[in-house]
Amino acid sequence: MVNEYLLRRGYKLTAITFSDENADEDFEDWDSIGLNVAKPPSLLRLYRLSGGLGKPGKSYDPPTVVTSSETQTDIIESDLTNLRLDLKARDESLARLELTLDNRETEVVTANCLVEELRHKVRRWSYIHR
Repeated sequence: MVNEYLLRRGYKLTAITFSDENADEDFEDWDSIGLNVAKPPSLLRLYRLSGGLGKPGKSYDPPTVVTSSETQTDIIESDLTNLRLDLKARDESLARLELTLDNRETEVVTANCLVEELRHKVRRWSYIHR
């Protein structure tokens, strides 16, 4: 793919150097370079399939190519959506925990008041029964 691009743009020496430096890679095998789509047809094939020299009435639908940047954008948007949902769930959990904490603090204050009231009653009882 890269080699074809360089050749089509007239960078023959660069294409040769690129091929020599990457001799262990098969750039014609798109699966080996990480592309999960079929190799697009040549311009001549597109011309033939579009009706120029092909059968009449037969149309050509070029393969849908998803670029890696689109895939990365989709992944980032998906991750962002998941993070927002996670943040919302954590905010809700935090709100529930804060409410529970407030309830526990109220219970502690009530219990302390009850303890003080009982201490006062014990002192009065002790004073009366001396």
